[in-house]
Amino acid sequence: MRYAIIGGRVFTGERILHDAAVLIDEHEIEGVMARADVPLDVEVIDRTDCLIAPGFIDVQVNGAGGILFNDDPSAEAMRLAYEAQKPFGTVYYLPTIITPPLETTLDFCAAYHSAMRRGLRSVLGLHLEGPYISREKPGVHNPAYIRPATDAELDKLLEARADMPCLMTVAPESITPAQIGRLVRAGVIVSLGHTNTTYAQAMAAFDAGATMVTHLYNAMSPFEHRAPGVVGAALNARDVFSGIIADGFHVDWGAVEVAYRLLGDRLVLVTDAMPPLGVPDMRTFKLSDREVFVGEGRCVDANGRLAGAAIDLASCVRNCVKHARIPLEDALRMASFSPARALRMDRLGQIKPGYLPSLTLLDDDLVARAVVIEGRFEALSTESA
Repeated sequence: MRYAIIGGRVFTGERILHDAAVLIDEHEIEGVMARADVPLDVEVIDRTDCLIAPGFIDVQVNGAGGILFNDDPSAEAMRLAYEAQKPFGTVYYLPTIITPPLETTLDFCAAYHSAMRRGLRSVLGLHLEGPYISREKPGVHNPAYIRPATDAELDKLLEARADMPCLMTVAPESITPAQIGRLVRAGVIVSLGHTNTTYAQAMAAFDAGATMVTHLYNAMSPFEHRAPGVVGAALNARDVFSGIIADGFHVDWGAVEVAYRLLGDRLVLVTDAMPPLGVPDMRTFKLSDREVFVGEGRCVDANGRLAGAAIDLASCVRNCVKHARIPLEDALRMASFSPARALRMDRLGQIKPGYLPSLTLLDDDLVARAVVIEGRFEALSTESA
């Protein structure tokens, strides 16, 4: 099917065009053009009430729609969790599992392959957050399963992964540079997180092939003038991406702005979403053996410790523009272009010929109103909200 979507504005990933259209031909973008240049023989979808942006990509989703992947590492859970995210404009995501037993991780990998056989294209791969992290910076990860990496266990993980795109969060205290190098050579994207390591050790991990940092500032050694820590390494290293949770609870807006000024398009918006995303009346859920309480936009355990988030990606974009003084174009890049580059997805994150037709349409308040998922246009339920 060949059709055009006309937007009041189109953000190509590089610049905003006014009164422009995106021409879609089957499974790729054919071009971006002025409204007057749209071919007469194609169907036209008029969304001049919207800003058309590259499809949003979330690389850290622990659950949504009442689902927690640690409890339900299945292909059906991946589908249902995506349906809970889609009304907020997310087109692609990485289901994320946090420090489980090895058997659960292997089941999670099998579920991904099942999801692909079922045609669930919204799942770009998996994010394995742990178990090779630091006991000093566990966050709400279950300490019973935190462990150092072994070559034998890596053998099993890489066999289960097969050709699956995979992001893995590790701490240099629990994995060697040689093991990081092995993962990278196998095609795994290695990210540093839940770590109390030094600046020098973090830089050594980057030298070994790690290319990302998981939820910058949170659960990692902070920046100090005599001990720059992982935060200092992330802000100083070249070609390293950093995820950041822009919910107003995990990171002060000033710290978000500092990271943006230093990292530019290497700063990646993530939600760190938990089961309450898409379930506004959820007040509690279980995370391993602890109860998590939901209220005032936060997820916290009984000790007041943050346990993931209840925010969506479009809200993160709005927050960056409103609270962190980030220009709209750059905030949109942080939700599309930057995660695509961090995941090495060359045909995502921009609207240009040859790219996959995956789009997020937003109104003037930056609320998601429609999505295009690999060529299929879908108006969202927020249309009638």
